[in-house]
Amino acid sequence: MVRPSKFGRYIWVTFAALSVLLPGCRDSLERELLGKDENYVISKLGKPGSSVILKFSRSSNLHEYQSNLYKIFSDIGDSLIEVKELRWKMSDDTVVVWLKKSDSTWVVVDTLKWGKDIRY
Repeated sequence: MVRPSKFGRYIWVTFAALSVLLPGCRDSLERELLGKDENYVISKLGKPGSSVILKFSRSSNLHEYQSNLYKIFSDIGDSLIEVKELRWKMSDDTVVVWLKKSDSTWVVVDTLKWGKDIRY
């Protein structure tokens, strides 16, 4: 059995502690945008590169990056849900924000950010 060196254990413990103590990019983006309206999002991120209205139900085939919408709207059954997807392509990242219409206002229900090396 190979035993890790003290340095190796130190690196592992440091990495584990940082991953618990420091929130990820998605978490900070969600904290800032979740529940905010579309105008607020655009004031923070600028005009999106694309804006699409998604209409889906439980039996729809969403893309992998959209799969969290099934969790958010877990009780939809065969009903159609309408969600607006805004997308920004930045130098190193892609940011997607999903909004649900509440009365006459589009409100953020989820966000996702991924680096340039990730492909969906």
